[in-house]
Amino acid sequence: MTVSSKSFEAYKTSAMGPTLVRHYQSNKRVLIVVVVIVFGLAALLSIAPFSTSNVDAASDSSFEPVPSFEEERARGRLRSLTWNIAAINNNPFEYWITSDNPTYNTLMQSVSMRIMSPTSKEDATVGSVFTDSMMQQLADLMRNAGFEGVDETIMRYHHDFSMRKIYSGFLADPVLGKKRLISMADRTTNTIQVLGGDSAAYRPTVINCYTDTDLGSLDSWWARWKTFMFSTKISVASHDHGSGAAESRTITAYQLLDPIKKSKYPAITAEEEKISVALQTLATAIFDAILVDMMNKVAPTSWQVVRSEMCNQLNRNKLTRTAEILENTYAHTDVVFLQEVASSFSAKAKSRALGRDLFDVLSPQRVDPNRDQNSFILLRKGMFKTAAKRADTLTQDKQKESLSTITEAALTEEVTDSILETLKAAAAKAGTSVPVATGDLFAITATHKFTSTQYLFVSFHGDTNGLATIPIVNAVRDYALQHLPHHKLLFGLDANTYSSPAADQQGVTEFAKHYASLGINSCWGISPNPLNYTTYHARTHLQTQLNKAVSYHQMKDGLKGGDKNPKDFILFFEVSNILCAMY
Repeated sequence: MTVSSKSFEAYKTSAMGPTLVRHYQSNKRVLIVVVVIVFGLAALLSIAPFSTSNVDAASDSSFEPVPSFEEERARGRLRSLTWNIAAINNNPFEYWITSDNPTYNTLMQSVSMRIMSPTSKEDATVGSVFTDSMMQQLADLMRNAGFEGVDETIMRYHHDFSMRKIYSGFLADPVLGKKRLISMADRTTNTIQVLGGDSAAYRPTVINCYTDTDLGSLDSWWARWKTFMFSTKISVASHDHGSGAAESRTITAYQLLDPIKKSKYPAITAEEEKISVALQTLATAIFDAILVDMMNKVAPTSWQVVRSEMCNQLNRNKLTRTAEILENTYAHTDVVFLQEVASSFSAKAKSRALGRDLFDVLSPQRVDPNRDQNSFILLRKGMFKTAAKRADTLTQDKQKESLSTITEAALTEEVTDSILETLKAAAAKAGTSVPVATGDLFAITATHKFTSTQYLFVSFHGDTNGLATIPIVNAVRDYALQHLPHHKLLFGLDANTYSSPAADQQGVTEFAKHYASLGINSCWGISPNPLNYTTYHARTHLQTQLNKAVSYHQMKDGLKGGDKNPKDFILFFEVSNILCAMY
């Protein structure tokens, strides 16, 4: 599928700048346009995952000329889109980009070659980089913090990790990637949003925008790393229930680490699950140490300069840039389904035109600010029935006082927990478990202001392998039929489905057969083309899941090994007719 010149020209003139135009060319997600959507591209920080659809409340299934906005509003048509904004990705090196900077290209090629084909001298032991002394210091810190399984973790270091080769035995080990011993800790501690603005606290590592001190040596890095993880006090939001208000709590970084559940990541053993917080801490420390050591050998004078430039162009002010795209390109969309949203995005959106003038920004009652991968729904102001609502906002006077204003907001009811109860009941009956985390699912009901049509809106982000997608679709469908039989369903999701699935992945063809059997259709139809990719990117070797890394030569040779899959959908019941135009 090709992208129109109109979309690319619109993108080039956006505020994202020339670097993101290059980023767009290598990491685009395809739009699915239904009836009339201004075909713009939002290739933000490695992905631009949009699908769009237009539901006709009048159930007119004939294709006809595009009506005006006023006609659409009167007839009850809804313009909708779904976008996984990947708020948690704060690594400027995560994905390959097309760059005319020779220093970047040389650096990334050198890193790829060293990790994939190191010489025997380069491929030293872990113990020579992350030493016994460093292990002992880390163990003392973990004990003082009350970690479980510290002794077992020390044993794991001495009898396993320390003897591995840093590249072939540690970084390139696919099992470590599948167990998420590094990536889960990186997800919560890489970049921690500080309450009250766009500022953040960064773990001292190669793979974020850390600039507090020079990382030109292991000694300098290790001193800063220990302080950040176990001593630095950080003020973060404890929750945001969609009101724009946030309570403050002060934490240290290690307190954000969560256990890894075997039910969601089956590669981890039951014994490892019990001590997974300590194992994550050790594995992440080793990972960071290896990268600092490698970068200071591969490009000692340039890597930090390249990283700083990329952070300025791609990563900093990410929430603001996301809001700008929605404001400038998708202001006339009626329903926006967002996935992998930072909990702080709600307050950011409500402080500007996006949430003040354009949309009611809605988030789950229960979000996970630690994991920070939440599903949101944005409803266009004036399109749905409203109710007076008191909005409490905290002042900046130590976050103690609040101001109240009366506003009109869409009258909605959250039904997330009810759907999850349906899911749990089905799983218990089948004797299975479903890998769904807090914040992955968000479901609400709303009523169209002009037609009084009742809707069930659902936003969902599936697990990496897509194993939760079918159970969630089943639960949404069962709940809707049993409890909301007069509501129309509109369901935007990152299904994480695959064109050519592995044994432990959800295939897109089987997924389509399943939803069609339930009387559900999608923006792709009941038989989606497996080659209609909505994900098109490739990870470098400078990220935490090296089992997903693609070499420089693979990237140049048609993105071999990259993530090219049809993952994003908008679902609806077959009886809710839509008019569909694909570009």
